[in-house]
Amino acid sequence: MSYQKLATARSGIKNFKGTRVMKAPMADVVKVLFDPKTLPQWLAGLETVDVLQQSGKTLWEGVPDTFEFYQLYKLQPPIWKRDYVIAGRWEVAADNEQGPQAVLYLQSIEREDHPVKHDRVRGALNFQVYTLKELSNDQGTEVEVEINVDPLGNFPVFAVNLYGSTWCGKTLSKLEKVVMDAKCIASQARRALSCKALGANLGAIFSRLSSPVRQSGAYKGFCQRLGCGRAGRHRFDDIIFQPRYIEAHRFIFMGCRKEPDALCNTNGPSEANTHGVRLRR
Repeated sequence: MSYQKLATARSGIKNFKGTRVMKAPMADVVKVLFDPKTLPQWLAGLETVDVLQQSGKTLWEGVPDTFEFYQLYKLQPPIWKRDYVIAGRWEVAADNEQGPQAVLYLQSIEREDHPVKHDRVRGALNFQVYTLKELSNDQGTEVEVEINVDPLGNFPVFAVNLYGSTWCGKTLSKLEKVVMDAKCIASQARRALSCKALGANLGAIFSRLSSPVRQSGAYKGFCQRLGCGRAGRHRFDDIIFQPRYIEAHRFIFMGCRKEPDALCNTNGPSEANTHGVRLRR
């Protein structure tokens, strides 16, 4: 994406650059960079984001190839609000030596349906580039940002450069936090769905067991741990994959002759395992 010099560009505004490695896949970073809902969480002062236009597709679901945003920033009084109309475009390349790379280009544009308003100042994003490189061996994603932005108005050039000198580091730090939070939420959602499906499948299997098996001590203790009494409040997946319950599975489903009563006997001394579930030695 080539940049055209904006008519409002002032001389003396410096470019600033920052880099940070995030312990997350490139796809997670890309989605947060575009998502209008999360932008205010890591862009300081951002109050409103409107998607004006988007088209095309990328490798990542929900992320368009090109888009246009309207952004409104609320600054500290008595400084007036700043707004920007921004066009963005993704470019994706596969480098055999450095691995996959994605680049997001951003720059201010003009739109007739979003003229300058009297109660705010129209800022100028002269250019901004996010470069993402996926690191080998699951080390994460290297994120580099370079920016040249001018809020215009009565901001002196030295003040703009002073603010810009710290912007990259602070912004990338906030971006990383949002990326990691989103990654954690997605992981928990997948885990919950997986456990729910597993529980439903086991429930269907248990319902088909013969009466003698359902009356066995191993089966009763196993079910008690999964959903009855005090054990019911423990997470299903934290219980079912314990080594002792795997042995209970063998007794119930594979016809082991000797009942592993140590697995399910709830009497006698016991201790808490690492998941907080009370089990007999």
